[in-house]
Amino acid sequence: MTSVLAMARSVLFNVLFFVTTTLFVVIGSPFLVLPRSWAMAALKVHARFELFLLRLIVGTKIEVRGREKIPDGPCLVASKHQSAWETFALIPIFRDPALLMKREIATAALAVMPNCGHTINLEDPDQFNRLVGDFIAQVEAGRWPKRDPRAMTASITGMR
Repeated sequence: MTSVLAMARSVLFNVLFFVTTTLFVVIGSPFLVLPRSWAMAALKVHARFELFLLRLIVGTKIEVRGREKIPDGPCLVASKHQSAWETFALIPIFRDPALLMKREIATAALAVMPNCGHTINLEDPDQFNRLVGDFIAQVEAGRWPKRDPRAMTASITGMR
């Protein structure tokens, strides 16, 4: 009986999650043309509501440790992507989350490793170690450059 109840709670949460998310998208769409702070506030309301549903229906409790260590400025958060959970659950924790490192971190760079997937450090360890070693050496020597400001665009596609 416990597994049936767990399955029912999971299905109920998923149905409500998609219904409420659809409503938030429709109702919240006008916020996209308003100041970013307004859109982020609406997004945080959505995230908190989904977390409330998750706790109420499924019983999932969230504990954040080290919140005081989150810097005020830009930082990189590399979450272990297991589900859609972090796409909404992390939003209320950070001041102004962004998904575009290219725009937010002026010193971000891209390294392409052909024919590699999610385990690049295992698929081509020599190339991976060389790239990381070069990066660390340049940072420690104070030679890691900021990108040309003309290359920093707000667009995901790079088009203006």
